[in-house]
Amino acid sequence: MEDETTALGNNELLKMYHEFEARALEKFCRVHLQAADKANEDNASSFQFSAIVNVAMELVTEIKKYPQRCNDVHSDSLMPSLVEDKAFVLSRCTCFGYSCLTRVIQLIGGADGNNLPKLTVTQLLALVAWVEYFRNAIEKAYPDINVGPSKKMYFSEIPLLLAGKCEIIDTERLTKALSWVNYMVWEVQRMSQDEFLLRTSAETDKWITTVYKNKYKIRQTNDGNLVTDLCEDVFSLADIQLRTIRERLTDTSDALHVMAVCLIFSRLRSKQISSRDNFIKDLESCCAAANDFQRMSKRVEDLSRDFIKHSNFPDALVSMLQDSCGTLVSVYSSDATFSAKMSHAYIMESIESSNLSKKFFRREWETTLTCNQLALTLTLTLVRLLYLSFVVLCETSSVI
Repeated sequence: MEDETTALGNNELLKMYHEFEARALEKFCRVHLQAADKANEDNASSFQFSAIVNVAMELVTEIKKYPQRCNDVHSDSLMPSLVEDKAFVLSRCTCFGYSCLTRVIQLIGGADGNNLPKLTVTQLLALVAWVEYFRNAIEKAYPDINVGPSKKMYFSEIPLLLAGKCEIIDTERLTKALSWVNYMVWEVQRMSQDEFLLRTSAETDKWITTVYKNKYKIRQTNDGNLVTDLCEDVFSLADIQLRTIRERLTDTSDALHVMAVCLIFSRLRSKQISSRDNFIKDLESCCAAANDFQRMSKRVEDLSRDFIKHSNFPDALVSMLQDSCGTLVSVYSSDATFSAKMSHAYIMESIESSNLSKKFFRREWETTLTCNQLALTLTLTLVRLLYLSFVVLCETSSVI
């Protein structure tokens, strides 16, 4: 087969390349002007951000349309051969991809992402969605390019073709340039994801700290169990944050979705480990803590199970989520067991302080306490204590 550059002609390919560059530039310039007309001082940056991302999405949509033409019968006289169509597609992908990349790099404050902390969570996720859309388009058109290079690449290492310092264009140069663009787009995704996860961690720490600082009143359920509202407060806020993340992420953001959930579970685990002893102060608080922690372990299991049920995650992500869930459940369950055990100390302390041992088997025992009420009370107390410990241990044996 003849060389692709020869088939299309270098002059034609170079002209095509510059036409694509001009078209992408015109789109971005136009949207800049439109955003400037609509925006005011308060929302100018937000308007510009949305406008640029929307154009970037539009250009990727055009990229996705044309690889399919390579398998179609050609009726366009300007594209007489399959070889020429491939060059056409590759040139378009490279030009549009690089044009989008340069605008996105400006949005995030350069190759180091200096402006990322200033973006909202919605804007961060919009960047992630665009990157995934772009990489999906490139993966379908050029699977080998999407695999990525064997070594790290840098923005300063821009190919000569993209820097405008190359007068000869062929498919090899275009392929290398597109590979570089694809890698740098992935870097944008990595930085955006890192910033998003950092925000998620900070937000989780903020509300979980507030919840654990609350002074909870102990109440008794209809079943006679002592509990507080700790479990309800923790997981009502956790549900809100997880639901918000789910609504903001696209269907192609499965990995980031699972990472965010696992991060929230990790922060909950860390806070529980550092705060457990704050809930163990006396007999009633020990019983309430044991019940609260056990209910929290069940809530985590239910939440994770429901999360997996209503998603279509690959097995690797499901396994990752289950491991994170199991670690948190184990902490809650072991803390429930510990709290139940700690109640023993308060019960025995109460028994010892009442000097019951001095009242047993004395004259008063025979003459006054004929019904052995003290012995009955003590026995029932110990039976209830043993029953509580048995129940807690049985419920936690599956995860400890």
